[in-house]
Amino acid sequence: MTQFLAKERAVLEKYFPGFDDYLTSFTFEKREEETEILINKFRNINGTSLLIPKEYGGLGANIIESLSIQRAIATRSPSLAIAYTMHHFSVASLVEIVQSNGDLDSVLKLIVEEKLLLSSSFAEGNTNNTFSPSVSAEDVGEYYIVNGTKKPCTLSKSMDILTGSVKLPDGRLGVFTIPKDSQGIEVRDFWKHWILKGSESEEIVLTDVKVPKESMFVAGNEEELNPSIVRGLIWFELIVSTSYIGVCSSLIEKVISKGNLPPYEIRNMVSLIETAMNAIEGLAHKFSMNYTENVLSEVIFVRKGIEDIIKGVASDATRLLGGMQFIMNKEISYQLLVCQLLHSHPPAKQESFQIMDNFLNIHQKVF
Repeated sequence: MTQFLAKERAVLEKYFPGFDDYLTSFTFEKREEETEILINKFRNINGTSLLIPKEYGGLGANIIESLSIQRAIATRSPSLAIAYTMHHFSVASLVEIVQSNGDLDSVLKLIVEEKLLLSSSFAEGNTNNTFSPSVSAEDVGEYYIVNGTKKPCTLSKSMDILTGSVKLPDGRLGVFTIPKDSQGIEVRDFWKHWILKGSESEEIVLTDVKVPKESMFVAGNEEELNPSIVRGLIWFELIVSTSYIGVCSSLIEKVISKGNLPPYEIRNMVSLIETAMNAIEGLAHKFSMNYTENVLSEVIFVRKGIEDIIKGVASDATRLLGGMQFIMNKEISYQLLVCQLLHSHPPAKQESFQIMDNFLNIHQKVF
């Protein structure tokens, strides 16, 4: 029996016994089309608490374990992996905020007690700067009044709590955490493509939404962001990269299972994808040791390399599986297309280039 993906599935089984078997009891198409069932199943087995420290009642998984679980889930359902990428990123960001200044610790406890799901509405799809949102807030005393739109917002339908970024009246960045049923929140259909439709990435419209000041974390400005926000972005890059590594790993697993294929081709694909995974795990270990200087830049560089690896390996795996399999098996064509999409996640291309160039001390425009 192949040992490929054995570690990841063992960690998933350790934390959530029987969940992998539950996932495989559905066809691939059902897992993608009826993802809401899987989202709620993972909620009910305390998946929402995975990254919350035990001191707040959570499962307290370490970063390497959480990435192993993410990879294992992504091999079964890309949509579920992307949906929970955003939840875990939001939770990890909250944990970073709580550990930096103690704010919002009651939210962490509530997530555990009520198995709450957090959406992620930081991206807006129309800005090249993650830390400069177009959604604005007006200070009216005890509240901020928030207006604007966020799209795509993952878990927009299953969420219990909406998290997101906003530009405060003084120009600083704010991060809000409010119940989904707050007056003025509307979910509109946005995601038109059938690929990853199950991640529930729709549009959130905010119209005169009242956000209590205790539910707004002031995160500084672009020049001097609170370190917890930068750490949250690093968490996101690690988790989302792992999700796509997992999807690509599923294609490799199909090649291995097919048999009668050139061993050197399989060795090459596994070598490349494990290089990608170990790069992420290495950065995650450095990050977990509180070595944060330049880690964001390193993660952006590594993610760029991983994008190229995933695209190439997915293409090779599909070629080896053969044209008839591509035509007859929707799962293969679906996964191949998903493997092209890591680049679509924040930060935007120009923002990534800026982070890279700052690291390299390159200031001139290169065409």
